[in-house]
Amino acid sequence: MDKEHFVVGVFAAGVAVDHATTLMGLMTEKLVELNPFTNQLINTRLWLIFEVLLVGALSYATTSIYSKWRHPGKWTILIIPVFIGIARLCAGINNIILLFRAI
Repeated sequence: MDKEHFVVGVFAAGVAVDHATTLMGLMTEKLVELNPFTNQLINTRLWLIFEVLLVGALSYATTSIYSKWRHPGKWTILIIPVFIGIARLCAGINNIILLFRAI
């Protein structure tokens, strides 16, 4: 597997875990979403669309730039989606902990 596919996988997995665990938390009556931007997206039913567009756009931009650059330090562009993916994965793990505490 090449670097681009690994990076996109980490990013997409992080977003998916955070999204799924947030959705599970919202199905309980004990947990609420505190992020006002996410709340607005949920209330307008644009949350899933936004997440899919976010993954698609950032993945496309990152892989396009990475494949076209000839600079030896081009790998640094891959840090952005990895960082976001890991941060969202951590948020998903936090959501799982909150879910267990709410039970």
